[in-house]
Formats: sequence, C-alpha cells, structure tokens
Amino acid sequence: MDKQRAKEIAASPIMANVTHEGEQIYIQHVNEQSETATIYPLD
Repeated sequence: MDKQRAKEIAASPIMANVTHEGEQIYIQHVNEQSETATIYPLD
C-alpha cells in the first residue's frame, strides 16, 4: 500500500475497508521514518 494512502486512512474518522493478506485490518499509525504501520486485525 502507498504510505500516503495509509496515512490518510489512519487519520480518517471513518473506518475504511482495508485488507492485508485477506484479513480485515485497522491501521492505527504510520511511521514514515521506518516505513512501517501499526495494524490490528478486526476479527
């Protein structure tokens, strides 16, 4: 995923439908320096 788009999703108050390897996830935070994201499964 594009890091700018991941940042937009993380900052949005609206829950986006995001999947990673077929599982729905929540993007909590995007770290630009390490180019990583903190994500949590929704199930």
